[in-house]
Amino acid sequence: MSSIFGLLLILLLLALVLNVVARVLPIAVADESCRRRPWLPTHWREPIEEGEEIRFETGDGTGLVGTYLPRLAEEIAGIVVYSHELNGDRWNALSYVEHLRSVGFDVFTFNYRRHGRNEAPCRWDDAFEVTKADVADLRAAVRAAVSRSSSTKPRLGVFGVGKGAAIALCAAAEESAIHALVLDSIEPFPGASPSRRATGKIGWWRCLATRLIRRRPKPAFDLANIAPQVHVPVLMIHGRNDVHVGLDAVRTLASQIGGQCQLWIVPGARHAEAVHVDRNAYRQRSGKFLLHALQTRPAAVREAAPKPEAAVVERRHVSSSPAPTGVAAGNRE
Repeated sequence: MSSIFGLLLILLLLALVLNVVARVLPIAVADESCRRRPWLPTHWREPIEEGEEIRFETGDGTGLVGTYLPRLAEEIAGIVVYSHELNGDRWNALSYVEHLRSVGFDVFTFNYRRHGRNEAPCRWDDAFEVTKADVADLRAAVRAAVSRSSSTKPRLGVFGVGKGAAIALCAAAEESAIHALVLDSIEPFPGASPSRRATGKIGWWRCLATRLIRRRPKPAFDLANIAPQVHVPVLMIHGRNDVHVGLDAVRTLASQIGGQCQLWIVPGARHAEAVHVDRNAYRQRSGKFLLHALQTRPAAVREAAPKPEAAVVERRHVSSSPAPTGVAAGNRE
């Protein structure tokens, strides 16, 4: 019996030491392609050659940097601000929103504070939950994009991925300049972060040490309370095989959105992988949704509607497009 207690004591001391080391020497943990295995250090993407670099400040004076990519079409359809995932950066935007430029959208992509080459990595204390600073960063980016636009009254949508999607949802409840949302693999949810899935992100030892040392503070934002305050059109995209955020939680959140909401479940896709699993449908559906939501619908995009079998769509409240052929209204799976 004494040997068991001795072993437990050694493990406890080891956990405490590792936690202290992790706090003194912050380590940036990136989930490469959002798979189960974490990668160290963060893999920064190559900078985009084109575009205009814009530096701006948040309300608390924090300096941020972004890149404004002009539309490739002659007529402007609006602006899309890209909200990147945890430990991502502004260069992640291309695979998700590059196609929107060809249908008339200017794209503004930026780095959240503590992200990018010139910023410190995320702290464990505020990495997973949406903070007031995160929302302030996105609202400042929205204002910077509107100021840069050539349009007098631009219509603006936010395209968020992972934690960036959760930040976008929270910002839309406060920011009147946001007129539409595309939320891919939204996270986190209460109970899902960090205790339930942090072990796949940063290791069991740090989770144990953090839990033993102190309780985590209550998150600044609860998505369940925020969702009813959002009254703009929303497209939620989620992989059926996402192991980080379950489908039940996503369906519940979609049903709580105060405005029009479509939930598109992509078969075979894991966390944030829908764009790779069915790239054509991803581009067509997100482009068509934003054009419709921002009240601009060129004929070329109307004709490029995705095929019904490309994905499963669930709609909450008033749908902005007809239901796919062969899908019952009561059960879209």
